[in-house]
Amino acid sequence: MLAYVGPANYGDSAGGTSVTNQVIAAGADVIMGMGDGATIGYLQAIETAQTDYPISYIATIGDVTEIVENPDTVLTSVLWNYTDTYVQAIEDIENGTFGTKSYELHRRKRRPDTTADTIAHRRHHQRSGSRNRRHEE
Repeated sequence: MLAYVGPANYGDSAGGTSVTNQVIAAGADVIMGMGDGATIGYLQAIETAQTDYPISYIATIGDVTEIVENPDTVLTSVLWNYTDTYVQAIEDIENGTFGTKSYELHRRKRRPDTTADTIAHRRHHQRSGSRNRRHEE
């Protein structure tokens, strides 16, 4: 299932809540959202959802475990690493060539089943009632 708030609405927490409520009502149990203020809306919808199953969130803006009531709600966070692009831009600034070309942002490829393994692992622990070890320390 796929739903968008769109880049123009990344700051819209009410829109994030509305879209998330729609996909949860349709049976979604994992939400992956992107957007600054919209993230607050996604998380509010997830935390207030009344379902017979746990709903997890994949963060794309960074670690949001500090702003949720239950950190186990956050399944994982996307790691953005644009170091090579930033290094190239700085070198171009130093060489006086910055602004003469575009920079491409690439994500590094990971093992295709990594996310599936993470989701399965987290679901097992949610069902068994055990918590994510990282949050217990």
